[in-house]
Amino acid sequence: MNTKSNFYKYIFSFLLIFLNFSTFAQETNPKQSSTFQLAELNESTLKTYIDIISGKAKKEAKKEIGTSQIPPVITAIIKEGRQYLGKPYRYRSRKTGMLDCSGLLFLIYRRHGFQIPRTSRAMHKLCKRVTKPRVGDLIFFRGTRTYHPRSVGHVAMIVAIKGKTIYMMHSCSRGVVWENFTDRRAYEKRFISFGRIPNMEKEWDKLAQPSQK
Repeated sequence: MNTKSNFYKYIFSFLLIFLNFSTFAQETNPKQSSTFQLAELNESTLKTYIDIISGKAKKEAKKEIGTSQIPPVITAIIKEGRQYLGKPYRYRSRKTGMLDCSGLLFLIYRRHGFQIPRTSRAMHKLCKRVTKPRVGDLIFFRGTRTYHPRSVGHVAMIVAIKGKTIYMMHSCSRGVVWENFTDRRAYEKRFISFGRIPNMEKEWDKLAQPSQK
């Protein structure tokens, strides 16, 4: 049995464990659908998944997650933000300063040319209020019971939208996280509005324009 075959068998065993967990989760929560079908998983499809991960099917993978439908600058901002996932709230360094909720966004947006203020309240005043948010828009929340409970006290960035589900990235008491906004009742109760940063609309307009060859 050669090394390559052993490698695929090892990965195959790992995916079986993952799929069994996914099947259990689907039975306990019918609203969630499993990405893979256990009966269809074989060595051939396994190689396909490995090819996607290794970059051999990059175009197909991008189409699947919809990155081609997001302006490049927003994709770059999200990529920048992902570098800080797991960092503690108020994480400090000489290069980044303080990564509280507004500090994180202040950092990653400014690095890509968007001049936004430092605090969540100032960001709220700057942004255009929108009812149909897009990736790259901001979400504003009331503060906690002890910090601005009746006004803007927290901000997050929309990083993905799938159907009616909105995913956000923000710095909170658990550190910098990426999570489902529509599944977090605590944040839904504190929700104030969605906001679009000035000049962000132009990036979407560029995407809508037909490419000139």
